[in-house]
Amino acid sequence: MLYHLLKAIHLLGVVLLVGNVIVTLVWKRRADRTGDPSVIAFGQRLVSLTDWWFTLGGVILILVGGFGAAWRAGLDLFGLPWLLWGQVLFGVSGLLWASILIPAQIRQARQARAFATTGVIPKSYWRKLLARRAPLDLMGHPGHSAALGGNLDHDCKTQRCRPKRDGAGKSDLNRPQSDEALRHV
Repeated sequence: MLYHLLKAIHLLGVVLLVGNVIVTLVWKRRADRTGDPSVIAFGQRLVSLTDWWFTLGGVILILVGGFGAAWRAGLDLFGLPWLLWGQVLFGVSGLLWASILIPAQIRQARQARAFATTGVIPKSYWRKLLARRAPLDLMGHPGHSAALGGNLDHDCKTQRCRPKRDGAGKSDLNRPQSDEALRHV
């Protein structure tokens, strides 16, 4: 009974962690695509909050449930290769999260608080945002990158990022895409 409870805790942690990562990526990119400083600032604030609540909470549940279930089942945490490599890779991903993602989120949160009040998004925000998207392109997934925010146009006069517009002033964010465009997503 205890083993099954610990396993359920472990799986709940996985759902919280992975679910938060996926959902946050989608709605943060959607907020950025609006080009609206207040929407982007709100989105960034929620990214920071949900990262601490759900990502960190998920990690804690994964560790408590996983180590507890392994202990209860009598498994050797360092003797079984799949458990050892799982722990190593989980630790590496945690180090990457703490050393790269958290500092980037702190920088973006500071910028977002500033441009929420001024109404002007600095060019540096978009440069850094696009630079973080570059690894997706390098891994051979330019469609992911385009689908998650590649539809931005920079207006250098106002330093705001706006969705591209057609001649009638309509945003292409709501326009149905062609089959060719969707094929690459």
